[in-house]
Amino acid sequence: MLKPSGKRILGEVKKILGDDQGSSFVEKEASGNYRFFVFGPSGSGEKLHAENGLPFYDVLIHGYRRWLLLGEEELQRVAEKAKEALEFQQTSAYMFFEEKLPELKEEFGLKKYIEVNQEVGDVIFVPPGWFRVSLSLADSISYYEQLLYQVPVVEAIVRNTIWNPNYRQFNLGFCYPGDKVVSETGGLNNAEANAWMEDQFKNQVTDKDYPYPIMQVLTSCAKILASEGKVSSLINIEKTKCSKKVWTSCRKMLVEKTKKLKKDVLLDWVPEKFDDLIAKSTGTDTTSATGKAKEKGKIKKKEEL
Repeated sequence: MLKPSGKRILGEVKKILGDDQGSSFVEKEASGNYRFFVFGPSGSGEKLHAENGLPFYDVLIHGYRRWLLLGEEELQRVAEKAKEALEFQQTSAYMFFEEKLPELKEEFGLKKYIEVNQEVGDVIFVPPGWFRVSLSLADSISYYEQLLYQVPVVEAIVRNTIWNPNYRQFNLGFCYPGDKVVSETGGLNNAEANAWMEDQFKNQVTDKDYPYPIMQVLTSCAKILASEGKVSSLINIEKTKCSKKVWTSCRKMLVEKTKKLKKDVLLDWVPEKFDDLIAKSTGTDTTSATGKAKEKGKIKKKEEL
């Protein structure tokens, strides 16, 4: 079978995620790029999230932007009272400032946060682990860069992309059926939290919510597992939860959901087994030594005949 071209892979990613999100995914996630220019029309913005738990800065070149920043401790305190206000299906940045923020302040006691407007030339620095929402109040352009300043940051990037409930990163859960999310991921820290998470995956998320987080897990694990010999000396791979078993589960769920969504894609660029991905990228023959020996014996017998 011919190796799929980069153009066709990009085409399939766009079919699965949509043109804009698909292009963004390839540029930011699949490429591993942590510095880029951000373009946003008035009214656009990013939902409440932590930037993989990593510090970053954003320099506004053009436009006007509104930010809200809050630490993990404050978010967790409020989240205990306001789970319905911070569910998986979060509102847009615009609706967050219009509706959710007043609700969180007045009804759920949100107090420790920073709200600021960013003008041209202003630099916003967000410390590691802080959550943020940003909204373009006018057509805006900025330069963004995550600060990869220590070796442990590599582990943090992967963990916080795959599974780190402390930073509200639940991507790995999308690789499993709702009733198996707790058992396969290890769950949260208590029975009540596990029941809440299971309810979210069984009753709140929809089929269209699955592809993006699954593809984030696949691309992150591919980078780690493909260079395990080098990376394992720097980070604890087990903590990232990346494994060949996880790869197989995520790939299976991606196929299932794209079929349900009637996406016309082959996904042959995402092999069923991770070893096949290594073979495709390196041209390595994955046939076992025993299999090769048997094949060699068959050839020799034929020659003798």
